[in-house]
This record gives sequence, C-alpha cells and structure tokens, in this order.
Amino acid sequence: MSRARHATAPLLEWLLGGVGVALFFATIALLVVEGLRGPDRPGEVSIHIEEVVAAGHAHIVRYRADNRGTLTLVDVRIVARLFDGDVEIERVEAGIDYLPGRSWRRGGFFLREDPAMHELRVEVMGYQEP
Repeated sequence: MSRARHATAPLLEWLLGGVGVALFFATIALLVVEGLRGPDRPGEVSIHIEEVVAAGHAHIVRYRADNRGTLTLVDVRIVARLFDGDVEIERVEAGIDYLPGRSWRRGGFFLREDPAMHELRVEVMGYQEP
C-alpha cells in the first residue's frame, strides 16, 4: 500500500468520528430541551383563511390550520358556514387526518355561494388524540 493511502484513511476516520460525536451531542441536547419544556399542552387549533378562489361554479376557500399545542391530533373536524344575516345558507365540513403538535396543515372548502357576498364562519368542531 502507498503512503498516501495510509495518510488519508486516518484523517477520514477522524472526520467521520467527529460528525458522529456532533450528532450524538445534538440528539442529547434536543432531548434535554424537549424535557425542559414542561408537560404536554392539549391541542389548540386555529384556522386562518388564506384566500378565496373562484373555480367554475364553486368557490374554494383555502385555509391553514395551526396546532399550537404540543399533542398530536387526529381526525380534526372543521366546518365552514355561510350566513345571510342570521340564516345559515350553506354548510360544508372538512377534516384533517393527522395534525402533529406545533405544526400546521393546509386545506380547502368548496362552496356554491360566493363567500364575499355573505358572512363566512369557520370553526374547529373537534378532534381525537391518537
């Protein structure tokens, strides 16, 4: 074997060993930070309307659902209702199968009526914990 090959192999081993040690300590630090955050907070889902787009004979209401809690949620049920004064004229539901803690998901509702012409109310109706 040549001297060049012997000289580079230990250097490569040291570099890979250093990367392994850095990953080990980063993992330990992440676990410590997660442990110091305190107990899990229940799901806290908020809905933000991002845009309304006309699509043929329907209107798509695009939303973003944010879970500010730390618990993972499944089967999150969201309802969008259109009102003309006090009268509900349209109601549609959507669901999010899986919403981890401190994360978000996007989705949309298809409405027949134009939300710009009526009052739109969007609410989270419920969820389950896995």
